[in-house]
Amino acid sequence: MNTKISKNLSPRISQRQSGLELLRIIAMIMIVASHLSQRGNWSWLASSEPLTTNQFIMNIVICFGQVGVAIFFSITGYFLYNSKKHNWKRILKITRPTWFYSLSFLVFALIFCPSLIQFSIPFNQTTAHLLFPITTNAYWFISAYISLYLLLPYLKIWLDSLDDKKLFKLILIIAGIFIIPNILSYSLADMSSFIFAIPSAIFYTIVGYVIHRCKNKLIRLQNIKLLFISLSGVSIFIISSLLIYLAATRLSYANINNNILIDTMSLPCMLTSIPLVILFSRLKFVNRFINYLAGLVFGIYLVHSNGVFINLFWREHDILHTATASNYSPIHFIFYFSLTVLIIFCLSAVIEALRKLLTKAISKLLLFF
Repeated sequence: MNTKISKNLSPRISQRQSGLELLRIIAMIMIVASHLSQRGNWSWLASSEPLTTNQFIMNIVICFGQVGVAIFFSITGYFLYNSKKHNWKRILKITRPTWFYSLSFLVFALIFCPSLIQFSIPFNQTTAHLLFPITTNAYWFISAYISLYLLLPYLKIWLDSLDDKKLFKLILIIAGIFIIPNILSYSLADMSSFIFAIPSAIFYTIVGYVIHRCKNKLIRLQNIKLLFISLSGVSIFIISSLLIYLAATRLSYANINNNILIDTMSLPCMLTSIPLVILFSRLKFVNRFINYLAGLVFGIYLVHSNGVFINLFWREHDILHTATASNYSPIHFIFYFSLTVLIIFCLSAVIEALRKLLTKAISKLLLFF
């Protein structure tokens, strides 16, 4: 690795075990891919034609976004186990870049895309999201994470008081409470589940906590078995998506939708994400570049999921030409989609790296004066 980059990395970042940091990066790639699948200007969104191969591919990719979210909350719980003191200043570390990007994109939009902004009350959605990014759910993950972080010290006291047997029972009970209402709500009626982001965040935090605390007991689960379970979850995503589509088209039962599968509290999401956290937590190595890149994923999320960025790159302005790509052959489309996800990920990473350098330079300048 370049020694100049190495010198810029703090000892805390460069010496972290890189297994879970690598999983953070993979999870963020999943989330970027899912967001592009959901929010791209795909031609089939305005069409009533039957499901195409490319559209079916996108339906599968969307599922992995929720797997990525589950992984992030599980990693939070994993490190909660060994935490000795709750760092309340971390909330500032979360909110400061959130406001930085929201206000930066607001200025950008005012200069280059003024039609997106409306300052007259009531604000349009884009303006409200940029002015109040946390309270208006502009970044639902950030709002949920801050809420979770406020609860973490009390959650840890509770979890520490339970023995291992009760912890495993707790996970099974909560999983059952979540999975059954999800299936009933989405399949038997045209309504969303009552399960929202914060309860699912708490569930996966508990899962991560148990993975760390009970890692010696979980050692009996061989890596090959964990990989098989995770791939089984992926297989359920694929097969069930196809079955749901056939039920909707052949049986005319339109109430079934993919939320049974893509919700964070769906069974396939649990089967896919939890074994991955266990697997990657067993990887014991240190790689400074992986740790540095993992430190950028929060900013990558803030950049690529900002409403202005979405409108510019793959919605109204569609710089990435997603509408045209919709009609590519499946092989060509997979190549295009993979390359596009990589471009979005890298561009967002560069922007976040520059923001960190700028913040560091300003801090030094203020200390100098």
